[in-house]
Amino acid sequence: MSNWKYQGKEVTTLKEIENILGYEPYGFIYKITLGNIINPGKDYTYYGQKTIKTDAKRIVGARELKERGKKPFNKYKSKKGKKKGEWVYFEAGKMETWADYNSSSEIVKQLIEKETSHAKEILEFTTQKSLLNWKETKAIICSDCIENEYCLNGRVGNFHARNVINALEKDNKKKKNGK
Repeated sequence: MSNWKYQGKEVTTLKEIENILGYEPYGFIYKITLGNIINPGKDYTYYGQKTIKTDAKRIVGARELKERGKKPFNKYKSKKGKKKGEWVYFEAGKMETWADYNSSSEIVKQLIEKETSHAKEILEFTTQKSLLNWKETKAIICSDCIENEYCLNGRVGNFHARNVINALEKDNKKKKNGK
């Protein structure tokens, strides 16, 4: 398994990324380069996006609720299922899921599982969810990926320029302020 690289350095923890950037990013744009067994020297590429933290909601069972009490947990009223109308207790948190991530593309995952040589590179970090799609699309288009037969990206999204420009301005302000 290969680790993520950013500006030529391996990064394995969120703390390392925060030390490099000076702020906690929301997500990143990446490029995976896969070795081409059939045509050496012509590597396949895939561009994508990944959020660094994922919301995690862990439902708490009756035994744990009895042991720890109700106070440390959040609750909501169940809307369906066996316990419809009853209070369900849960523990909310954030999980880091990016370090072991390979891709959302089934083709890329299959090639990596077959132990094809590959490199995972972080191209850019973002501070907002709204910019992930835009920056991924920009990376795909600016690299001429769609017109390249060795590119594994099948399509590109559709965006409204006004929304992207506003989000870019907010992103630049956050990066300058270090927040």
